[in-house]
Amino acid sequence: MAVTWQTEAGNLGIIVERIKLDIPLQVKSPVGVVSFELIAGSLPRGLRLDTTVTIVGDVSTVRIKGSPAEVAVYTEHKFVIRAFDGEDIEDRTFSIGVDGSDIPLWITKEGFLNVGPNDAYYVLDNSYV
Repeated sequence: MAVTWQTEAGNLGIIVERIKLDIPLQVKSPVGVVSFELIAGSLPRGLRLDTTVTIVGDVSTVRIKGSPAEVAVYTEHKFVIRAFDGEDIEDRTFSIGVDGSDIPLWITKEGFLNVGPNDAYYVLDNSYV
């Protein structure tokens, strides 16, 4: 097998929304330049696979770059990256969790709301509405 992943399969980490990041993915191939492609699943919104390959010795590196968009709740994205060196293909499954759901921020003042005509309060069954 000519293509060997150096980056472990599985979870690449839990990242926080709106924080810029750069995650390297590396494979080793004695054949030469390796091309990379996202073949299944999807990266979190705001991230992309930068397919510009850097080579040091027989290790080729690409990067997942960007800033993940805001999420309402914790979200996990699973995806598959294919490495191809012209002779062999090797696929690897990864996941990235995006966290950062915000605690609601109340801007309405605490207490009764004046909702009726002329800011009148209403009573329904002996309770303020």
